Amino acid sequence: MNGDEGMRLEMLGGLKFKGATFRRPKPLLLLGYLALEGPKPRRYLAELFWPEAKNPPGSLSVALTQIKKAVPGVLLVDESAVEARLDTDVAVLKAAVESRAWAEVDALYRGPFLQGLDLALGPELEEWVYTWRERIEGWVSEARLALGEAALERGDLESARRFAEAALRAGEPIEDSLGVRLLLLLTASGSPLARSLARSLGLPRSVPCRLPQPATRFIGRQSLLDSIEARLLNPATRLVSLVGMGGVGKSRSALELAHRLCQRGCFVGGVYWVDLEGVEPDALAEAILSALAGRSGLAGSAWERLAGTLADRYVLLVLDNFEPLIEAAPRLSWLLARFPGLKILVTSRERLGLKEEWVIRLGGLDTRPEKAGAFSEAEMLFLERARQLNDRFTLREWDRPVLARICELVEGLPLGLELAAGWTEHDRLEGIAAAIERGAGYASAPWKNVPERHRTLRAMLEQSMALLEPEQRRAFLKLSVFVGVFRAEAAVAVLGMSASGLGGLVQKSLLEQPAPGRYRMHSLLQGFALRKLSEYGDLAQKARDAHARYYLSWLQEKTLGKEMLREMREALANLRAAWRWAVARGWDEALAEASETLKFFFDAEGRFEEGLFWMEKALSKMSDSRARGHVQTVQGWFLARVGRLEEAREVSEAARSVLERLGDVAGVQKALNNLGLQAYRAGDYTAAARAWEAALEVARARGDRRAMGRLLHNLALAAYPLGDYERAERYFLEALARDREAGYVAGEANTLNNLGNLHRLRGGLEAARRVLETGLQLARAHDLRQIEPYLLYNLGQVALDQGDVGEARARFEAALRLVRQTGERVLEGSALLNLGAALLRLGFLEVAERHIRSGLHVVWTVQDIPEVLRGLVVFSELMLAKDRQETAARVLSVVRRHPAARAHNRERAEALWQRIRGRGHGESAPPSLEAVLTELGIIRPALGYALDPG
Repeated sequence: MNGDEGMRLEMLGGLKFKGATFRRPKPLLLLGYLALEGPKPRRYLAELFWPEAKNPPGSLSVALTQIKKAVPGVLLVDESAVEARLDTDVAVLKAAVESRAWAEVDALYRGPFLQGLDLALGPELEEWVYTWRERIEGWVSEARLALGEAALERGDLESARRFAEAALRAGEPIEDSLGVRLLLLLTASGSPLARSLARSLGLPRSVPCRLPQPATRFIGRQSLLDSIEARLLNPATRLVSLVGMGGVGKSRSALELAHRLCQRGCFVGGVYWVDLEGVEPDALAEAILSALAGRSGLAGSAWERLAGTLADRYVLLVLDNFEPLIEAAPRLSWLLARFPGLKILVTSRERLGLKEEWVIRLGGLDTRPEKAGAFSEAEMLFLERARQLNDRFTLREWDRPVLARICELVEGLPLGLELAAGWTEHDRLEGIAAAIERGAGYASAPWKNVPERHRTLRAMLEQSMALLEPEQRRAFLKLSVFVGVFRAEAAVAVLGMSASGLGGLVQKSLLEQPAPGRYRMHSLLQGFALRKLSEYGDLAQKARDAHARYYLSWLQEKTLGKEMLREMREALANLRAAWRWAVARGWDEALAEASETLKFFFDAEGRFEEGLFWMEKALSKMSDSRARGHVQTVQGWFLARVGRLEEAREVSEAARSVLERLGDVAGVQKALNNLGLQAYRAGDYTAAARAWEAALEVARARGDRRAMGRLLHNLALAAYPLGDYERAERYFLEALARDREAGYVAGEANTLNNLGNLHRLRGGLEAARRVLETGLQLARAHDLRQIEPYLLYNLGQVALDQGDVGEARARFEAALRLVRQTGERVLEGSALLNLGAALLRLGFLEVAERHIRSGLHVVWTVQDIPEVLRGLVVFSELMLAKDRQETAARVLSVVRRHPAARAHNRERAEALWQRIRGRGHGESAPPSLEAVLTELGIIRPALGYALDPG
């Protein structure tokens, strides 16, 4: 190549020498020829370029001299041959093609090879020009086609259409494989040039559509049809399978899409429907031939005749109900490999397992409306079928929740909705919903022209199960003991299922896989399978036993933290089923051992009523006294959390008495600790201290250092609301020593948190900050996500006391973000209160009020009365800032007199009271706490106040 930078012979879109002033066309053409074809003999060049000249060698010599003079160094000439060494744009284009740099190819192409060259060329040289021109146009068409296909893949239809039309203009390829690809791209991108290309490829002008006419209007799923169409029209896709359980609407969706594609003329060779109902695998080719109305007179086997029929056609085959023919699926690969213009859409309960296959799984119709007041897709289908069958059917406003319930019960399954709608002639919606809850065989189709498998849900489900091998069938039935989502390891542990066994049921649409390693069974399938399972003797009881034992043991292995909460939320439906079964079977010990973990879960989630219900359910059948005592301890915890403090105390006392009589000292210790917590919640700090001191004696006797640290910590908490800060500090320091001896890092971090807060209350703000920062480092080093937000919260309180409101706000917001992940409702309420206090200091009164109200609502909901009283102090400060002194006075009158108010909160309330006392607000009988909260709209939030201001 010529080393002179910037000099290049350009032959695309014309002929010129970039970087030189030389313009003579014949010598430039000679240069281009030599650059592309390599060294050539002088005699050959003379006769090729000057065939009509009197002296061809002389003409060549003149041209070579002109070139050497104008552009020195580009030619190597001797007596016999000539060689050119220079850059050309064609060489650069060729290199880009070889490296498949399609965008570069498109950018380099400026027009046809040697466009506008006006020379009298001999036949051989003219053939050379046109050969190179076609070759380059083919490269450019290939590049633009690839760019258009990539644009279509990412959904950029405008770019796809632009590249497709540019590819067509670059050379109008008629070669089959390129032409079919380009036709698909033009059609998929909506180009009007698709028809003209189809004609140039010899395809028919009208699109043959051999499709059955739908009997009913298609409802919903428009976005799904759009995605299937985009996938099917994608050049990289040859085979799409719509897979789903029976009755989910695979055939109807495929038919709707097929009609849409016919109307748009997307497949110029035709769209053909092949109903495979009752077809045997060896008759597949004949069934397709029949649908295609195959060419007569063709010899050979059915597959050979089918090949002759499909030759040179751009066709979509829709193969409906393929699942009984899975063994014949490799034949589809054979067809696709032979015919580039063929695409196949399959409906099946089971994927085909072919390399070419793109699987789209269909679920039920959407059961939730897009906007409030509208009907969901499932509801619209039900209503249309009900009105179609019963012209007297009307939906009353009070029926809407029942309709929504019906749709949820069948999970939007179209067949279930249609069968349910068929019974509106005979029953009210409430009766239909109740019938669905009782079982899957509640209704039969009112239409005579539907397949037998769709006459009833039971028939459809029986057919689905009939596709399974005996072992697979037993596994499917046993899996019905799981409720909702379950993990693969649970199925392995409970039933001995393998991952491949689960995958096989997913493949047959009898299990769904909502996430990797997670499975679920459609509720109708599960109900059907449970009833079938009962027909297998004691298999059902063994499966339920294994399921319940697994989940109760799994509960005992859980440790408190974010991961536990996440896993238990996911497993809650199965835990509930396991708990019910264990109660029915009288597994008292297992229930007692699992109850403590459930306490932590429901407490962290703020779901106290639900936790109480679980405990009461267990206690209703319990006979074992020891187990009963342990469960009563947890029951007492939840009773306190829902504000039933007297009942909580009675239940916990009863549990302590029973466990003491049985000599269960560990249980006694828990019951005493529970009694202390209940008294603390009620604001009776003296009673709390007595209970915790008694529990501490038990822990010391047992040598339980970890429990000793926690109980010392609790005793400190009881001391400082009474203003006994010295005793509180002494207890905290002793608790810290016990935590460190026991290696209990979480306890150490928690104690540092409360010790830091004690320093703050005593005015030692710098000491408080140091202790809290130490605790925060410890919590982060050990990933103590349950404790970290408390430390951030108290650091925010220190910053607020120091007047750094900006830092305080940031700390409270960080604590709030974390606590909403861990689910600790008490701290969520406290953080909202303090965030409101910080915003109040910054002057954002309205935003502050929303946060304070939200915080009060949360702490009242969890019945943390001392924290409710603290929140009311903050609220009174807000009222004073808004010059609403009457409201502030009424709120403060409650806090000043309430026995559960902590000492420092009572002192603050008293100071605020003294500020407004001289302004005409005197002593009066204070309202009850519940009364003032009701007046303020906290118990039942007032309209216009967000309870989750985020």
